Amino acid sequence: MSPPPSPRPLLPSSHPSPRSLPSPLHPHPPRTTSPFSPGIVTRRRLLLLSLLLAGSLISLLLAGETLYRPPRIPDLPIPKELPHGGSYLPHAPDELDVLRGAGRPAADSPAPAPEGPEGPKLSLVVVWEESDPNAFHASFPYFISSIRANSPLLELVLIWIHPDHMEDCGDPLGAAGVSPAGVEEGDNVRLVCLSRREHWEAHRDYFCAPKRWDCQDEEGEVVLRTMMQRGEMDWYKSFFKIYRAYVFAKYLSPGVDWWGWADFDTVMGNYLTQFPWEAKSYDVLIPATPDDTLLFLRSHLAFFSCHPETEQKLLMFPNLASPEIYVERHKPGEFLAIEESEYSAFIIRNPDISFLILPEAMAHIPVHLFTASTLKYYTPGGVFRTSAYDPPTTPSISSMPVLDLLPLLTTSPPARLFSPKGITRPVSIFAGSYEYGLWFPLEFATHYNHFHPVPEGWRRIVGRGGGYRGGEEGVWERLEPPREARGALPVGGEGEAVQVVEGMYLHWFEEKWNGGTCVSLSPSSLPAFVSLPAARLSFLPSPPIVHSFPPAPPSTTTDIPAQNGSTTSPNAHCARPKRS
Repeated sequence: MSPPPSPRPLLPSSHPSPRSLPSPLHPHPPRTTSPFSPGIVTRRRLLLLSLLLAGSLISLLLAGETLYRPPRIPDLPIPKELPHGGSYLPHAPDELDVLRGAGRPAADSPAPAPEGPEGPKLSLVVVWEESDPNAFHASFPYFISSIRANSPLLELVLIWIHPDHMEDCGDPLGAAGVSPAGVEEGDNVRLVCLSRREHWEAHRDYFCAPKRWDCQDEEGEVVLRTMMQRGEMDWYKSFFKIYRAYVFAKYLSPGVDWWGWADFDTVMGNYLTQFPWEAKSYDVLIPATPDDTLLFLRSHLAFFSCHPETEQKLLMFPNLASPEIYVERHKPGEFLAIEESEYSAFIIRNPDISFLILPEAMAHIPVHLFTASTLKYYTPGGVFRTSAYDPPTTPSISSMPVLDLLPLLTTSPPARLFSPKGITRPVSIFAGSYEYGLWFPLEFATHYNHFHPVPEGWRRIVGRGGGYRGGEEGVWERLEPPREARGALPVGGEGEAVQVVEGMYLHWFEEKWNGGTCVSLSPSSLPAFVSLPAARLSFLPSPPIVHSFPPAPPSTTTDIPAQNGSTTSPNAHCARPKRS
């Protein structure tokens, strides 16, 4: 009998018996929660999310100006004087000094640096050439009056060009008409009388200097001949406009921080408080109207830094790189006011040139210059506009009384350019693709897409430089709250106050846009001459006049026209003003 079979070995079970389980190294005590339980996971996620959020906020705060951290307000500086040794002012004497004779400041003996009080800080260089003195624009008295009201902070260097066949410039008082605002000796108006040839010789000598083109004698003659030939078409005095202060540097006061150009149909406001002194780090300041996305230099007013570095940047203009390039390329095109086209495109598109476009610096009002309504917005040394462009509650211009603006002028607070509430963002600029109306060739148009939407009344400031982060070309846009409006009472103190905003200057666009019949103010209707508050100024008297004419007889009339305009009279000088 065979033995019984051996029992079959059992396969290992996937569920071993409890006896075979190893003891845990760290057994959980009773009721201990697992590290992967839902409660623990939720708390860890919240902690991680909090850390990420905190890191993001810290990054935003450290990144610069943002919605959460507006830029720091620049300190409002006292205009600092440029050292004479580092400025382009004054030039070394040249042969033009000998040709023009004595009686003018010597270019090699600058005035000593003032101790304490200072001289002019702003210089407007205006060029006028007119064979018919009777064609002088009738806005000239207002322009001169507003310049004088800013003495001695602002000076006017008036380059007066007479035809070569005339011996002198004649009498500008006759050209300006009988007015209490003629050019007088001893004020801050400096009249420089040049023949047409002398005017272009000054340009030739500047560009042909050894540190620029270094022209040979023959090249210099070709350059001068070309300048004079093309100058026949330069009606707007625009072909070398961005170089005016450098060409005529000997006539500017030492220590000037900014120079600019201006049209005669502009009226200057209170430059002590309305000029952007805090913008000292920029090369170019461009006053503009609000919400204009087309970036260009205005022919009626612009300012340039007097720092020598700015001059060198402007000399980078490609068409003026050498005498040969000038003769071949710097030719008149279909649009002659090239500061608004070619020079504008060069400056706005050049990442090395810093600029600042100032919205609402121009206090535009929709009236003609030569009406009684003018005095509702202007007094010598101050310009104003209504607080809103289309205010529903502001009286119409015809019914608005003549306002007493002097109390506002004497208490003007400094107009700050940047505030803690401002918001800055980078923007891109576009060349040659502007889709709206243009008065110059499209290839020179430069625009940007603005911030949208914008709170009502807020201002758009566009610029490059100043420490703000810009787009690919360095351009940025900054939104600033509205300017503060102040109440102006009617003359006599009776009636309701009108809310007005102070500006830097007025420009009478209505004469250009809406021509036709206009009415002028008689000379007696000009307000009394008012200087800026003497207690707030401590400057030296302006330097002597280069070329003076007999002073105008003093005016004893200070009447302000009645509301019905009874002091007005027809005037034939309603023609479109020339650029200058």
